[in-house]
Amino acid sequence: SQVSDVKSQQTTPTISSHYWAIVMASHVTESNARAFVHQLHKSGLTDARVYEGSESIKVLYGYFSSQKEAYEKMKFINKTTEFKEAWVIEIGK
Repeated sequence: SQVSDVKSQQTTPTISSHYWAIVMASHVTESNARAFVHQLHKSGLTDARVYEGSESIKVLYGYFSSQKEAYEKMKFINKTTEFKEAWVIEIGK
C-alpha cells in the first residue's frame, strides 16, 4: 500500500547526485579506507563511507545540500572528535 511506501521514503533521504560532503581522508588504500570508516562509525560518525572517486579513494562523511551546511558540520566534528584533518568537497557538480 502507498502508506508504507511513503514511510520508507522518509527514512531514506533521497541522495542527490550533486551534494557536498566532508572529506575525512583522501588518497588511501581501500583497506585503510574501510578500517578508517569502521573507526569513524565507532566514534558515532555513522554517515562515513568509502567513496571511490576518479582520482582517489576517499573517506567521506554526510550528504549536505549546501556548502554552508557541510562547513558547519565539519566545524562541529573538528571540535568534538579527534578528527581534525577534514575538508569540504563538492560532488557531482
